[in-house]
Amino acid sequence: MTDGLIFIYFEISGVDQVTLAGIFRTFIDGLEDYTVDSRGDIGAIVRESAMYSIQVLTNTSQPDLLEADLIRSVLHAVTKQSWMKVMRLDTYRKAVITGLASSIGSLTESL
Repeated sequence: MTDGLIFIYFEISGVDQVTLAGIFRTFIDGLEDYTVDSRGDIGAIVRESAMYSIQVLTNTSQPDLLEADLIRSVLHAVTKQSWMKVMRLDTYRKAVITGLASSIGSLTESL
């Protein structure tokens, strides 16, 4: 599912700031999914996919399209996950925070 969403994103030419923010916010919402059913913690799959998608978008987005409020929201959501005991997501958390830190380097004037 995640790969399909990323593929669709990259097939759209000229993604604007509003669209990109909407995509990020959708993935941020996915970090809050704690669905559990008879199969187990289904929300973990959603959270992992959301974290991976944020990582990909963070590392491939044009930094000038990332608003300061959006970066704060992503950092808040990712650090909130860091405090959760969801150990499977550690690899993605590190990659997202590293990618955001790199992006912030060119955005320090706007922060």
